[in-house]
Amino acid sequence: GGQTILGPSSTEGLLEKIKEFFESLDSEENLIRAVISSPEGREIRKEANRIRLEKMLEFVKSVVPELSKRERHSMASGIITVSSVLSWMFMRDNCGYDGKRAGEAAALTVQMILEAGQARAALLRKV
Repeated sequence: GGQTILGPSSTEGLLEKIKEFFESLDSEENLIRAVISSPEGREIRKEANRIRLEKMLEFVKSVVPELSKRERHSMASGIITVSSVLSWMFMRDNCGYDGKRAGEAAALTVQMILEAGQARAALLRKV
Protein backbone atom coordinates (compact mmCIF):
# COMPACT_ATOMS: atom_id res chain seq x y z
CA GLY A 1 0.00 0.00 0.00
CA GLY A 2 2.52 2.64 -0.99
CA GLN A 3 5.98 3.67 0.02
CA THR A 4 7.02 4.26 3.61
CA ILE A 5 8.43 7.61 4.69
CA LEU A 6 11.18 6.73 7.14
CA GLY A 7 14.38 8.41 8.20
CA PRO A 8 14.48 11.40 5.86
CA SER A 9 17.97 12.79 5.32
CA SER A 10 16.81 16.23 4.18
CA THR A 11 13.72 18.39 4.06
CA GLU A 12 13.70 18.21 0.27
CA GLY A 13 13.92 14.41 0.39
CA LEU A 14 11.08 14.23 2.90
CA LEU A 15 8.83 16.45 0.79
CA GLU A 16 9.48 14.39 -2.33
CA LYS A 17 8.80 11.12 -0.50
CA ILE A 18 5.48 12.49 0.76
CA LYS A 19 4.43 13.42 -2.78
CA GLU A 20 5.49 10.01 -4.13
CA PHE A 21 3.76 8.21 -1.26
CA PHE A 22 0.42 9.96 -1.71
CA GLU A 23 0.46 9.47 -5.48
CA SER A 24 1.25 5.76 -5.04
CA LEU A 25 -1.78 5.27 -2.79
CA ASP A 26 -4.25 5.90 -5.62
CA SER A 27 -3.36 2.63 -7.33
CA GLU A 28 -4.30 0.55 -4.26
CA GLU A 29 -7.17 2.65 -2.93
CA ASN A 30 -9.61 -0.18 -2.15
CA LEU A 31 -6.98 -2.29 -0.39
CA ILE A 32 -5.72 0.67 1.61
CA ARG A 33 -9.21 1.64 2.73
CA ALA A 34 -9.88 -1.96 3.81
CA VAL A 35 -6.66 -2.15 5.83
CA ILE A 36 -7.22 1.23 7.46
CA SER A 37 -10.77 0.40 8.48
CA SER A 38 -10.10 -3.06 9.89
CA PRO A 39 -9.05 -3.66 13.52
CA GLU A 40 -6.40 -6.09 12.28
CA GLY A 41 -4.96 -3.51 9.90
CA ARG A 42 -4.75 -0.90 12.65
CA GLU A 43 -3.04 -3.41 14.94
CA ILE A 44 -0.49 -4.35 12.28
CA ARG A 45 0.31 -0.68 11.65
CA LYS A 46 1.04 0.12 15.32
CA GLU A 47 4.66 -1.02 15.16
CA ALA A 48 5.28 0.72 11.83
CA ASN A 49 3.79 3.91 13.26
CA ARG A 50 5.98 3.66 16.36
CA ILE A 51 9.04 3.41 14.10
CA ARG A 52 7.82 6.30 11.94
CA LEU A 53 7.48 8.51 15.01
CA GLU A 54 10.92 7.52 16.29
CA LYS A 55 12.56 8.30 12.92
CA MET A 56 10.66 11.57 12.53
CA LEU A 57 11.70 12.63 16.04
CA GLU A 58 15.33 12.07 15.05
CA PHE A 59 14.85 14.10 11.87
CA VAL A 60 13.09 16.99 13.63
CA LYS A 61 15.80 17.07 16.31
CA SER A 62 18.43 17.39 13.55
CA VAL A 63 16.52 20.32 12.01
CA VAL A 64 15.57 22.22 15.21
CA PRO A 65 17.69 20.99 18.13
CA GLU A 66 17.04 24.25 20.01
CA LEU A 67 13.38 23.44 20.53
CA SER A 68 12.23 21.58 23.62
CA LYS A 69 11.60 17.86 23.46
CA ARG A 70 7.87 18.57 23.79
CA GLU A 71 7.88 21.02 20.87
CA ARG A 72 9.88 18.61 18.69
CA HIS A 73 7.44 15.82 19.56
CA SER A 74 4.52 18.05 18.56
CA MET A 75 6.21 18.87 15.26
CA ALA A 76 7.03 15.23 14.51
CA SER A 77 3.53 14.01 15.32
CA GLY A 78 2.04 16.81 13.22
CA ILE A 79 4.26 15.94 10.26
CA ILE A 80 3.32 12.27 10.50
CA THR A 81 -0.37 13.12 10.75
CA VAL A 82 -0.29 15.39 7.72
CA SER A 83 1.65 12.83 5.69
CA SER A 84 -0.51 9.86 6.69
CA VAL A 85 -2.89 7.62 4.79
CA LEU A 86 -5.74 9.14 6.78
CA SER A 87 -4.85 12.59 5.45
CA TRP A 88 -4.75 11.19 1.91
CA MET A 89 -8.22 9.70 2.47
CA PHE A 90 -9.56 12.97 3.86
CA MET A 91 -8.28 14.96 0.89
CA ARG A 92 -9.67 12.42 -1.61
CA ASP A 93 -13.06 12.22 0.09
CA ASN A 94 -13.57 15.84 1.14
CA CYS A 95 -11.42 17.99 -1.12
CA GLY A 96 -11.75 16.10 -4.38
CA TYR A 97 -7.97 15.68 -4.65
CA ASP A 98 -6.24 12.81 -6.37
CA GLY A 99 -3.06 11.41 -4.83
CA LYS A 100 -0.82 13.82 -6.74
CA ARG A 101 -2.68 16.91 -5.54
CA ALA A 102 -3.04 15.53 -2.01
CA GLY A 103 0.70 14.85 -1.91
CA GLU A 104 1.44 18.40 -2.99
CA ALA A 105 -0.86 19.76 -0.27
CA ALA A 106 0.65 17.51 2.39
CA ALA A 107 4.21 18.35 1.35
CA LEU A 108 3.47 22.08 1.45
CA THR A 109 1.95 21.76 4.91
CA VAL A 110 4.95 19.79 6.19
CA GLN A 111 7.27 22.40 4.71
CA MET A 112 5.34 25.11 6.56
CA ILE A 113 5.55 23.16 9.83
CA LEU A 114 9.31 22.84 9.42
CA GLU A 115 9.73 26.50 8.48
CA ALA A 116 7.73 27.58 11.53
CA GLY A 117 9.86 25.36 13.75
CA GLN A 118 13.04 26.80 12.24
CA ALA A 119 11.79 30.35 12.78
CA ARG A 120 10.99 29.54 16.41
CA ALA A 121 14.44 27.97 16.86
CA ALA A 122 16.06 31.07 15.35
CA LEU A 123 14.27 33.25 17.90
CA LEU A 124 15.52 31.04 20.72
CA ARG A 125 19.09 31.37 19.45
CA LYS A 126 18.81 35.17 19.68
CA VAL A 127 17.68 35.09 23.31
